[in-house]
Amino acid sequence: MSDAIDYRTLIARIGRAALNCAYAISVGIALFAPSLHAQTVPEGEVMHWGYASFFGSGWYTIADGGEVYSMRVRPGWT
Repeated sequence: MSDAIDYRTLIARIGRAALNCAYAISVGIALFAPSLHAQTVPEGEVMHWGYASFFGSGWYTIADGGEVYSMRVRPGWT
């Protein structure tokens, strides 16, 4: 029994895996692209994410009467 690696088979499998990955990414983009366009918010109705680190998490009322929920997350490795 030989322990030799068949490089042709290995390269063919890697090529098929790359094509499958590209196909999955294209299908995902095609399915989710319309929903990304639907989530646009008019200018002035968004609170910048940087305020969350200053104020902390919670509901806030902005001077023009708008309300926003800010959440601070500390990502890390466990």
